Parts: sequence; C-alpha cells; structure tokens
Amino acid sequence: CFKGCSALQAFTFPATVKEVRGNCFENCTALKTVNLGQNVTTFVGRAFAGCTSLTTVNWGPKVQKIGRENFYGCTSLTSITIPDTVTVMERNMFYKCENLETVKLSENLTTIPEALFDSCTKLKSCVIPDSAQEIERYAFEDCSSLESVVIGSNVNSIGIYAFSECT
Repeated sequence: CFKGCSALQAFTFPATVKEVRGNCFENCTALKTVNLGQNVTTFVGRAFAGCTSLTTVNWGPKVQKIGRENFYGCTSLTSITIPDTVTVMERNMFYKCENLETVKLSENLTTIPEALFDSCTKLKSCVIPDSAQEIERYAFEDCSSLESVVIGSNVNSIGIYAFSECT
C-alpha cells in the first residue's frame, strides 16, 4: 500500500475496496484525513499506525472489524466515534494516542479488547456499551486523565490491570 509515504495528506478509498490490509498507511506522517469507501468492512492490523498527523476518520457504512494496533501512536487524534456497525475491535487499537480526549464506542461491541486505550494519557471519559460483556486486561492502563467510566449493564468480567495507573 502506502506505508511510509511521508507527503500523503488525505486518502479516499474507492467503492471497490472491501478490506484494508495490515500496515497499509503505517508511518504516513503527513496523513490528516481518511475517507473510507462505501464497501470497506475490515481493517487488518496497524493500518494507520504511526500516522502522527491523523485527525479525521470518516467511516463508511459497512465497517465491522478493526484489527489490532490500527491507530497506534496517532498522536494528533483527539476525538473519535466508532460507528455502531463495528462489532469487533482488536487489542492495542489506540495505544499511545496521547492526545485522544473523547471517544464514542460502537453500541454493538461484546468485548473491550486488551490495551484498547493503553497510554491514552488525555482520555477523560468513556462509556462502555450495554452490549459489552468483558473488559479485557490493560484496556485503560495508564489513562492518567481518566475521570469517568460508565460500565454497561452486561459486563461480567474485568481483566487484570484493566484500569491500572489511572489517577
């Protein structure tokens, strides 16, 4: 794909794309905006890892799965809404998104994955949807600005260190 294309600032997926493969835009440090195509359903791991200028993700209507570490180290990302079409998110998705402050999760997640927001030091609050049954280990580790977490009514398991180092 476009891994390491340091001048790429925006990208719009064509309607023909259904899956974004791993590392597709990794370390595209000037990438600010991504417009997902109408038919993208899956992101394999690390698609946008290291995209330090990324601020805007415009989701398509069919996204269902977001793989591991997809937004790892996207330090300009301050807010994100995961659409309700998403049913699966994998581990470390927002690891070290140090400026992420607000997030809206899909209402159809059953699991809050391992280290989902690990080291998101400016994250202030999160609502875990009622559809979630599990918060995996390290999910909110080192979220030092976390002030409020509302845990959905169906959560029956919270993993070790899920909220470790939250002040």
